[in-house]
Amino acid sequence: MRDLGEKDKTSKFWGVLLRVVLKTSAADKSNQLWIQVLSGLSPQLSSESALVSDFVTSALRSLDSAGQQEAVTVFDRLHPFLVLRIVSKLCFDEVVAMRLETRLLTDDDLHLCDDLLGHLLKRMTDPSEDLQVRKLCSELCGKVNPNVSFSLMLALLREGIRDRNFALSRACLYAYCCSFANHKGSAPMTLHTRCDLLAKEVLALFKAVSSVS
Repeated sequence: MRDLGEKDKTSKFWGVLLRVVLKTSAADKSNQLWIQVLSGLSPQLSSESALVSDFVTSALRSLDSAGQQEAVTVFDRLHPFLVLRIVSKLCFDEVVAMRLETRLLTDDDLHLCDDLLGHLLKRMTDPSEDLQVRKLCSELCGKVNPNVSFSLMLALLREGIRDRNFALSRACLYAYCCSFANHKGSAPMTLHTRCDLLAKEVLALFKAVSSVS
């Protein structure tokens, strides 16, 4: 019982400390020192998936509500995603799964919601978004479990090929490359069983690019 009590106190300590560090880093987003501090606390931060989810979701909603009324810097837009990049795959999967509503309605009809995956996909595909943000969101989409993301990304890739939107196609392929890298050890069956389908889409993309050039 005494050990359990000490463990509980330690957990509360880290929870309080992490809240303070997250709040401080959010107030000084251009100072990369705070991201380095959070990176050093990655094991502790990764054990607080609910805290990470609340922080990132709140930050993204604040950015959306700011709209054109406030000057939003690239540091503002990058910060919540940099926090997500720090946490472990297990924590990341838990955060993505929380309130997950984004899904594929039909073969190529995406329903993007106000959840984490929806925010990642929106920013990855938004041509007006800063390139650094789009690239980081592509990387994080590749961190999502392929059982969740594969069909969504495939629909976006097909859209990019159909509309000759090569920036979108490139973002999707980058996400797929990150996915193979992130899940190479124990890749979900989705990666194994649908690689041939992805290969056909990549071939179609190369043909589209060749016809333009």
